[in-house]
Amino acid sequence: MIVGTANIRRRESGIPFIMEHDGLIQSAIDALAPDDDWAVRAVDLLLAAGHRTDCSDLHVLCRRDAVAVRGRREGDLIPFASLAVARRDMLIGRLKVLARLPAFVRHEPQDGRIEWRPPAGGDPWILRIAFLPTIHGENAVIRFPERRLDLELGRLGMQPDVLTTVECLLARPEGTVLLTGPSSSGKTSTMYAMLAHLHAARGDRLNFLTIEDPVERDLGFAGQVQVDEAKGLTFERALRAALRQDPNVLMIGEIRDQETARTALQAGMTGHLVLSTLHAGRSSLVFSRLVSIGVSRYLTASALTGVLAQR
Repeated sequence: MIVGTANIRRRESGIPFIMEHDGLIQSAIDALAPDDDWAVRAVDLLLAAGHRTDCSDLHVLCRRDAVAVRGRREGDLIPFASLAVARRDMLIGRLKVLARLPAFVRHEPQDGRIEWRPPAGGDPWILRIAFLPTIHGENAVIRFPERRLDLELGRLGMQPDVLTTVECLLARPEGTVLLTGPSSSGKTSTMYAMLAHLHAARGDRLNFLTIEDPVERDLGFAGQVQVDEAKGLTFERALRAALRQDPNVLMIGEIRDQETARTALQAGMTGHLVLSTLHAGRSSLVFSRLVSIGVSRYLTASALTGVLAQR
């Protein structure tokens, strides 16, 4: 039985960000001396700008006449700077050095991670980066980890009736709750807030496990597993191993295939509370999406207790 299906919308964070007409990032880039350290300082400046403006992603897009740098914030791309084509290889090369990827590989997609320390200090951040060859050079997209992890569940922007429904879903000892929404809409932050809500209510009486790709924050109270498909540790394999650890609450970063979906739903019927995400256009399409990847209608109807869509 579906207990709750609702759409939620995140509030604007209110953090100031740099618009194109201000020209601050462009001016700072233009002021850099064109020496051997240009790429080092340019990348540091762009990463700091993405961090300071609360971006979820930083895009380096190679075009015919220029290299466009944009930041994604609250779903929209904000122009940061336009760089000369002559600077393209230096910029991309510096990013590959930080990601410990071979700079000479230019005609194949590459994925990596950058360990970066914000200018304000604190623990280093793990930034995901992906390179894609195009006819005008390699595009790079850098994903910043979610930062709104100290927010309480009640401060995520849910309407009161939606919040009440979510709290009722979390109060159940078992079941599967799925979140859906576009990339960078904050689904991971919402799941972390749900886990923090449960931990605040029940403390160490519950065993929390998460399976993520990657682990974005150390929660402190949960066992967190990072997927590594290159070494054979897939979501499906990690999930089966996690279930043998007797978890009360299990968070799965994303359901990507039939076996993971089936195992997650079955776990929700056998004494576990399961939280996960699934890509679908809206909350009502989650059900057809599960059926389309091979999950039976009976299992979907029996195990799925709640769906939330957010923007």
